[in-house]
Amino acid sequence: MTGVRDPIRETFERIAHRYDLANRVMSAGIDKWWRRRAVALLAPIDGEHILDLACGTGDCGKEIARLAPGAHVVGIDFAREMLRRNGGAVAQADARLLPLADASIDGAICAFGFRNVPDALGEVARVLRPGARLVALEFFRGKHLAHGLARALGGIVSGDRAAYEYLAASIERYVSADEFARTLEASGFASVTARALFPSGVAHVVKGVRS
Repeated sequence: MTGVRDPIRETFERIAHRYDLANRVMSAGIDKWWRRRAVALLAPIDGEHILDLACGTGDCGKEIARLAPGAHVVGIDFAREMLRRNGGAVAQADARLLPLADASIDGAICAFGFRNVPDALGEVARVLRPGARLVALEFFRGKHLAHGLARALGGIVSGDRAAYEYLAASIERYVSADEFARTLEASGFASVTARALFPSGVAHVVKGVRS
């Protein structure tokens, strides 16, 4: 990663200092509830090894630790500034080249990350054990106002309008929740479910079990 420019990673490096605040303002605080719902669906258990992919500042990791204090959570993100604000067991790495052994993970969660690295799913499947759960919380493409809120509020709160223009555009060109569910099935996941979250399906959570 060193010495290679990555515009998406640079975007998240720039907004890291106000990322949490922007999330709370844009969602009126509901983003924390979304993450709690996603972690509850993951259902972590003490003793499990859990991957928090695109962990950012650590909201999902903290919720996993609350529900299963004995779980081993490894947070991975490509933005160093995000990790500096995390406080957990973290590693800076590209989601497309995870520093983890094959079939070494019991469960994985990715909150608002696959949209930025859509080709990472195969690598995630590699590190999951058969029977491991994967939960993706995401702004999938759909008929909602998430991209408009990102443009209107994210740039104001963060002071970086260009970054939130990118985030809004990334929602508009991403797959729908149903399309992502079908991709999971094609990638070796079973029992795939997709559900919309309040309000009005702004965010969706998709779960699959590694075959």
